Amino acid sequence: MIIDRFTKLGLSILVFSLCLNALNPWLSPALANAEIEDTEVKNAMKIIAQAINRIADAYEKQEQRALREEQRALREEQRSLMRYEKQEQRALKRDQLIPDLMQIVRDFEERARQRALREEQRSLILKELTE
Repeated sequence: MIIDRFTKLGLSILVFSLCLNALNPWLSPALANAEIEDTEVKNAMKIIAQAINRIADAYEKQEQRALREEQRALREEQRSLMRYEKQEQRALKRDQLIPDLMQIVRDFEERARQRALREEQRSLILKELTE
């Protein structure tokens, strides 16, 4: 079949334009533009932001509660340690007082013996002088 040059040129231009039209999304893709000016979209974004803020506030409150409970536990532990230390100090004082009291008793007994000896010596001296 014989095709003249003009028809060949016309068909070639047609095929070329159809190919370019088909390849258009790959050659120059169109930008996806979203209009945020729509009030429904803005309201939805506000609702989402409020929900996120509520979640963040709840999480912060929960962390604060946990922190307060931890501080209370630490204070209670410190108090119990202080009580234990006071009890230990009292026990040490008691342990120290017992030997001190025993020493005082020994000293008192020794003084009593010395007084008794002096009295005995005085009575002996008086007997010797009266004889």
